[in-house]
Amino acid sequence: TKTERRMCNPVPATATPPQAGSNRREVVPSGVTSPEKRKLITNVRWVVGLLCTVNFLVFWAVPIGLMGQAWKLGLWRLFRPLFDCVDQSARLHAFAVKYIYSKELYADFFVLSFMLGCSSLAALATVVYYQVTTDWLPWWVVYAYYFSWVGMGGRGMGGAYTLAHKEGHHRGGGLYRPWIANTVGNFWENWMGLIYGVVPYNFSTAHVFLHH
Repeated sequence: TKTERRMCNPVPATATPPQAGSNRREVVPSGVTSPEKRKLITNVRWVVGLLCTVNFLVFWAVPIGLMGQAWKLGLWRLFRPLFDCVDQSARLHAFAVKYIYSKELYADFFVLSFMLGCSSLAALATVVYYQVTTDWLPWWVVYAYYFSWVGMGGRGMGGAYTLAHKEGHHRGGGLYRPWIANTVGNFWENWMGLIYGVVPYNFSTAHVFLHH
């Protein structure tokens, strides 16, 4: 019968508005937040998202845009030949093959890694020195550091992520000779990458296992 079917398959209780003059309280099913709480959560997320967007536009988008345009409008004419001159050095290549990398093919990363590492450490050391000697850190120093962090034409952050990504595909420092692999490991992914916001072992775990 209909009555028996209803008893076997009871309909879940739903919230009903209290009747006028009644002491009956509104029933709120478990797991359902109130509209006020949902609105609060939404507003908090919106504010956090807005602040992150403003932070990116002011402190990151401007350096990225200006450094990119500066490179495109003429800096490449000065710095590209200098880089190519060093990058094409037979002695540096032979040194990298013999002492640094596990395969000759990987030696092409040596000049980029060395120059970017020196640049990054020099910029960070300058900021730390300024703060230690003056006991404060003005915004213009922080902003100048962001320009250095981006690098000419975006080659600072781009190079750091490229090197970390390449190392991630060679877990355990496989990109390098054993004396580096067994001590330092993936230099950019797990050490220098911290300066660029790279989480240690991020590429060799999350990126390789999830993306590939």
